[in-house]
Amino acid sequence: MCVMMKRTIVTISALLLLLTAMLLAVACKDKNLPEEDETLPADIGAIVAGDAGSVFTIVYPTRWTDAEFNGAQDIEAALKAKYRSVPAMKNDSTEGAADAYEILVGNTNREESAQAVAQLNEYGWTISVIGNRIVINAKNNLMIPDAVAYFINSIGDAEKLGINTVKTHVENLEKYNAPYVIAVDGRSVYTLSYSANASDYLKSAAMNFSSDMRRNGVAVTAKSGSVSSGKKVTVSTLSSLKGWEIVFEENGNIALRGEDDAMTVNALNYFAANFMKKDGDGDILVSNAQKVSDTAEQYAREGWLLAAPAYEGGILSQRLYHSGVGISKDNGSISAESTYMMSVRGTSHIEFGEYLTKLTTCGYVIDSESSMRSSGGGTNRYVGLKKDYQYLYVYYLAETNEVRVIDDRASVLESEFEYTVFYDSSTGAEIYMYGLKQDAVGGGSGSLMIVKQADNSVILIDGGSGTQATPTAVDGLLDFLQMITDKSSKEKVVVSCWFITHPHEDHGAFLSKMINSHRDKLDIQRVMFNFPAVNEISGFELYAETRDTISSYFPNAKVLKCHTGQSIQLGSVIVDVLATHEDTVDSYTGKTMMTEGNSTVSVVRITLPDGTRFMSLGDYTAELETMFLKMYATAELECRITDVAHHGYNSLPNIYNAIGAKYALWSNYSNNQFSGWHLAITEQVKGQLRTAGVEEIYYAGLNTVKLECKNGEVQVTKLPTLY
Repeated sequence: MCVMMKRTIVTISALLLLLTAMLLAVACKDKNLPEEDETLPADIGAIVAGDAGSVFTIVYPTRWTDAEFNGAQDIEAALKAKYRSVPAMKNDSTEGAADAYEILVGNTNREESAQAVAQLNEYGWTISVIGNRIVINAKNNLMIPDAVAYFINSIGDAEKLGINTVKTHVENLEKYNAPYVIAVDGRSVYTLSYSANASDYLKSAAMNFSSDMRRNGVAVTAKSGSVSSGKKVTVSTLSSLKGWEIVFEENGNIALRGEDDAMTVNALNYFAANFMKKDGDGDILVSNAQKVSDTAEQYAREGWLLAAPAYEGGILSQRLYHSGVGISKDNGSISAESTYMMSVRGTSHIEFGEYLTKLTTCGYVIDSESSMRSSGGGTNRYVGLKKDYQYLYVYYLAETNEVRVIDDRASVLESEFEYTVFYDSSTGAEIYMYGLKQDAVGGGSGSLMIVKQADNSVILIDGGSGTQATPTAVDGLLDFLQMITDKSSKEKVVVSCWFITHPHEDHGAFLSKMINSHRDKLDIQRVMFNFPAVNEISGFELYAETRDTISSYFPNAKVLKCHTGQSIQLGSVIVDVLATHEDTVDSYTGKTMMTEGNSTVSVVRITLPDGTRFMSLGDYTAELETMFLKMYATAELECRITDVAHHGYNSLPNIYNAIGAKYALWSNYSNNQFSGWHLAITEQVKGQLRTAGVEEIYYAGLNTVKLECKNGEVQVTKLPTLY
């Protein structure tokens, strides 16, 4: 043991002496002396860049591509950042002298550009010195940025750059010799092409494919009509087919075909799931280019129009219903987020159960499942399913024996949208009807409800009108949110969800303006709504700013296009979706039965931690009252608290009776005198609420009303407005 210790001491001493010598050497080194690898060759040749004078010109093609022109600009910028004297830029429209000094970027008309790439494979690129020219080029235009980046990075720290310091470099990676390279370094080699006269459903699927790929780091462009250059994936129908097929053509193109639009979308879904897979380098290439086909009998039925297994029972609707989009703009054109629904009538709970079995047999995995009792004692069932990139939502309505099958391209999965925090039945929560000032004679009512959660986040419901959004009022709302969530002026208010009942100005404009002014003080994590497509309800007012605000400032917020029957855990509360515009679709025609914009409302029931329930009716209308009550047993609708539909302008006596609330929140002044008709109907609604058992009615405008719900008790406080 003593010998070992002695050897250890000697070794440590030697290391200390060596380290001391190294430190002294570094300390004594003249910092002005160049490192060995910084010295220049004795002859750097013709000057590319330096302190004074450059004999070179950067040349790009007259008919340039983005990669070529951007590459030339990038080289010029990189040289300017380091040297005082750099080459000028020009295109190749004038013929260069045979002995001219040039940096050629891309496929210029100089013979050296073609000469440099002659021996490259399809995805090869090179930096070559040929005579007096430095050639930067690639066999495939897609790879030119890689060549440019290599050239810029190879410049180094030399005080002068000469032609003799540029070394020829060739990249010919063997894997790019695969016959079908889909994408390299996130850039797609292919363009997805679909016919200009393709159905809206097929167009949307093509756009959705491109959008999904972008989210996965692969830029695949979807384009209508022919593709003038490069390789393409064509998406088309061929009625003589049975099912669908994917064909890898000898010219390098790929054809996706189906016997109808739905089958073609099935082929596209299969292609996305099975061929768009990245290798270890993050690139996508197809090594087995054998034809793939499927009769897809499980997906086939006369009149079945969705790219999903066909529903076997009942009678199919005559058309697909365009259910709208997510946070992308809706100007009536087709979008990557366009969601479509097929309705079935004359079916049964047994056939619905068989359909669920069929879906799981075909590889769909259940993501969410819930049920509610119907008015006649039957059971409504609601199921969300996932397969690859597709999200299906299906539900059965017991009283009407109808089924809805929705191909949702706008939402995250329900399970991804949800979150939970620890709470028990003694945990409290607070509901606020925010005190937006109302216009008692001009009809300028707006609605904003706030639910404060156990985790100190808030759920915002709707958001007031633009006429109420004065600068002082906007600042006042932020102050209020910070106050109830115990946030300092430097902390962000966490909005666990912004739920928007329908796309009308008085239910979103105030909050949108507040977000525009104070977005740096907010963390909006989720947004939930279900707005119909504008082309399905032509002539209705659809306010777009709420959606645009989210997409502009909180693009990473999770989006749920909520559907009837979803039961969503949001922190310490449960949000049950009881109605959307999708319920209003006639199961025969596939068209909505709505006649006014307020019928687009999504109705939700919120259950607080202590079991207290709050019904959010938004601007729900009388034309939907009978349908709504038929869908649910009274026990499903009973709530302690409700808001008053459409600021008190709609008569819904039977819904109020079913809810049986004790407290009613009325987003209007008590003496609204917008018109004689409105004054009369609001008096009528007051009577309906009293008949339904409402004991207390609270009005917006003069106060912010707080309802603290804890241990089954509700304590009401009227707070002064903050502006």
